[in-house]
Amino acid sequence: RSLHLMLDELIDTWRLLGDTVAERVTALGICPDGRASTVAADSEVAKVPDGPIKDTEINQELTERLAVTIAKLSERRAPARAAAAGG
Repeated sequence: RSLHLMLDELIDTWRLLGDTVAERVTALGICPDGRASTVAADSEVAKVPDGPIKDTEINQELTERLAVTIAKLSERRAPARAAAAGG
């Protein structure tokens, strides 16, 4: 399976998830700003280096960014989970 196909599938999945989140936030009466420039400016995830990246380095770059993203999401979900549990 090619790396390019794998990355295309990940991007397609993340776009669908982003749309779902935006729809839910909009239903709560908040207007999300999903423009690429806004998302990039507000991101706490490290920028991908400019220029070509070797296939062997893509997995490391992606894994590091996913780990940071998952940790940030877990931090932000903790208060909601505590509230839902009655704490």
